[in-house]
Amino acid sequence: MRCPYMKPSKTKTYEHAITGLLGERADLYNELIHLRARIAEIGNDMATVDKTLRILGFKDNLDDLMPEWSGPSLLPHRQLSRSISEMLREATEPLTSRQIALKIVQARCENPNDRTYMNKLTNSVWRTFGNLRKQGRVVSEGNGKGLQLWRLER
Repeated sequence: MRCPYMKPSKTKTYEHAITGLLGERADLYNELIHLRARIAEIGNDMATVDKTLRILGFKDNLDDLMPEWSGPSLLPHRQLSRSISEMLREATEPLTSRQIALKIVQARCENPNDRTYMNKLTNSVWRTFGNLRKQGRVVSEGNGKGLQLWRLER
């Protein structure tokens, strides 16, 4: 059934619409890359301001002065454990939480130079590994340098 409010298409292939949508998608992707880089810049600038405040003698907890909301979750619900499991399946050797976090960032085309984001993601990966270990899905072993190497339980 045809919608009475739409004019019929003059072409059957929608080539113009596809070309336009591909161009729009490229523009959005470029904007996303720019915004992620800007967010990383802002995070690094805030760290510099924090250090300067400390040097000038500010002693209060800076985190207490910030708004409560910390932003959206790093990854949608359960996607992190799925991503971890997938990466460990593909890995040829056990990996650290940081290595997994870096692979996730690279797969999502995000900025690995955003230290705050990387630290949050690494901590989330580490906590998720703890849950996966309780479920018997992964095991860890020390590497002698204070790091845990993770692999799937066989």
